[in-house]
Amino acid sequence: MVMGFAVLIALCTVVGVIAILQVNSLTGSMNEVANHDMLSMDNLDEGKFHVSEVVLLLHRYQDGETEGVVSNFTADYLEGREHFVDLKALHPDLGSNIDVIIGLLDEINILSTDPSMGIFFLMDSYWSVEGDVDNAEGDVQPQIATLIAAQNDSSALANATLLSYYVAQQTLESMEYFDAVDDAERTDRINAFNSLGDDFRAACLNIRNNPLGMNPVNILG
Repeated sequence: MVMGFAVLIALCTVVGVIAILQVNSLTGSMNEVANHDMLSMDNLDEGKFHVSEVVLLLHRYQDGETEGVVSNFTADYLEGREHFVDLKALHPDLGSNIDVIIGLLDEINILSTDPSMGIFFLMDSYWSVEGDVDNAEGDVQPQIATLIAAQNDSSALANATLLSYYVAQQTLESMEYFDAVDDAERTDRINAFNSLGDDFRAACLNIRNNPLGMNPVNILG
């Protein structure tokens, strides 16, 4: 789970950088190079379209719609970049403005496709880790159910029942961490996750230390 949070921290950092790539500046720069001649307008319109597609594809990937997204992202990035390069050739006097657009587009591409820290890699890593978490919960919950069924003492039963809740809540916290809107909320999620782990261990200890607590097949160790 520590690995999972490490992946999510890096992921949220990249998502944050992409979010502040000054889309307004990008749009403003594109408007500055608008020209009445048809070829320039065609390149500008096509470039804007492909930039919009790049951003849309990133959001789709974040939402779990991954099929064909990476290849389409690369195609739109290259198409968009080509149109802005052509536009710069038509208007060298506006080269610095167009370079801003190309630079931002290149930065989005690097932040998205880097093989070790890019958004696509980190999203894949997140889903892989979250899948491991779900599988682990699936393995633990039946053992907890066995532990609950074995209890005859009310205190031991209450603690055994809480174990199921703590595990489920930890899984939920790990998923909601990704949806956190800022560092403060992410910190709260981590603290809540760790607190649930402490509560889980305390409940296990309470059952083990209870003379009437049952520990079938040494589930609690």
